[in-house]
Amino acid sequence: MFAHKHGLRIAQKILYSALWEKWREAYGLPAPFPYVFDILKHDDDRRITIEDFYRKKPSRRASVNGKQQPGASRNKGETVLTGEPD
Repeated sequence: MFAHKHGLRIAQKILYSALWEKWREAYGLPAPFPYVFDILKHDDDRRITIEDFYRKKPSRRASVNGKQQPGASRNKGETVLTGEPD
C-alpha cells in the first residue's frame, strides 16, 4: 500500500508542475525551468509536459498475445493519462 501511495504522490507532483507551467504561460508570466532540471540537473529528456498526459495512444486492451479482443478496435485510439515518453 505504501508503494502505491508513493507513486500517486510522484504522479501528482509531475501533474501539478506541468499545470503550473501552463498556467503561468496562459497569464503571460514567466515560467522558470522546473527545479529538478534547473537546480538538480536531471536529464531534460525525461521532462513531462501537460501534452504528454493527454497524448492519444492505442488501447492496450486492443490485443492480448496478438489476438483481437472483443469490443476493442485497433484503429481507434483512446485518450490515456500517461507519463511515459514515446
